Amino acid sequence: MNYKITSISKKLFAEISIDSSKSISNRIIITRALEKKKLNFKGISSSSDTKILIESINNKSKIINLNNAGGPMRFLTAFFSLCGAKKILTGNHIMKKRPIKDLVKSINYIGGNISYIEKYGFPPIYIDGGNLVGGNINIDGNISSQFISAILLIAPYTPKGIILNIKNHLVSKSYVEMTINMMKSDGIDIIKKNKIIDIKPGRYLSKLKKIEPDWSSISYLYEIAALSESCEIQILNISSISIQGDIIIKDIFKNFGVKTIFSKGKNMKIFKLKNYIKPSFFKFNCRRFPDIALTIITTCFGLSIDCKINGLETLIYKESNRLLAIKNELQKCGAQINIINQSEIELKCKKLDLKKNVNFKSYDDHRIIMSLAPLALRFKSVSINNIENTEKSYPNFWTDLKKLSFNLKKI
Repeated sequence: MNYKITSISKKLFAEISIDSSKSISNRIIITRALEKKKLNFKGISSSSDTKILIESINNKSKIINLNNAGGPMRFLTAFFSLCGAKKILTGNHIMKKRPIKDLVKSINYIGGNISYIEKYGFPPIYIDGGNLVGGNINIDGNISSQFISAILLIAPYTPKGIILNIKNHLVSKSYVEMTINMMKSDGIDIIKKNKIIDIKPGRYLSKLKKIEPDWSSISYLYEIAALSESCEIQILNISSISIQGDIIIKDIFKNFGVKTIFSKGKNMKIFKLKNYIKPSFFKFNCRRFPDIALTIITTCFGLSIDCKINGLETLIYKESNRLLAIKNELQKCGAQINIINQSEIELKCKKLDLKKNVNFKSYDDHRIIMSLAPLALRFKSVSINNIENTEKSYPNFWTDLKKLSFNLKKI
């Protein structure tokens, strides 16, 4: 079903509470499950990915359909292998195109027993018990950081522990750093030196009591602020210190006229500056922060700023091929976009036709939808299909947009 999105006002004011971090929540769920602790942790993310992860851990069935929940697929592959379970993990047609070979190979190397049911290297997979003993693992770092985080989370519960040797450059490094920091703060002896991560046997202490708001979700509010004429958004219960790499968005968006102020009361305000010098060109490497790449690209487009964004090699393996998807959609509006080596986008803008009604395709991808929707501030209207997919990571996205004077109408 298509929805037409319009902006009632270009001057935006709202108070918003952001849901807990999906990434932190999903890691806590695995650590609590390993300790056989209750999973009804207060303040856990309400994202559909997190709900699927909890339901799957509690699911006694042999076949578990994860739909398109990529993180849960990777985390559960390691978790069920450690538990010696007999499970078939499958998903929808998109999931079946998302690679998992390097993770499966690594787990089988230390005692797992995982095989492929359909296409080699891709879900669905069959986990047939196994006995993970730990040891040394060599793994490619340039496919998915979730492979590495999945192994890290279960490593303390193997008899030998695990030493991970990461080959090639590490993509989405901030997410691996998040996993390591959480494990250390929860009592695990873990040492990272360059591309070697040494995890000793141990047990999680389940010390974390509160989960931070999701900075990947907050990035879309920064995009909205940048594209507005005037904006003041107050975000509740948030700190200037975070283990999430995507907090870098507050520094990036200074380039686009958005100022951030943290108050002593643990709230944050973001403002659109009245007088700032708009850059004619912007360049940034998103290798450590792939989830905010589309936010940056669409903001540059909306502000008519030429840009070159690189470090995007993992975007072709997401819920959609995000490089091709964003190229296809922004070209509808006259943008000139080149994809270089499946890892870099060059965007050249022209003056926008502000009276234009734009019809975008969602690719059933939550981040495609959420990065394109704010462009309703620049065009007469924006139409997008299957907008419910935002439930995957930001369940209150449309509620929050309505607070910011956006209007949604079924068409």
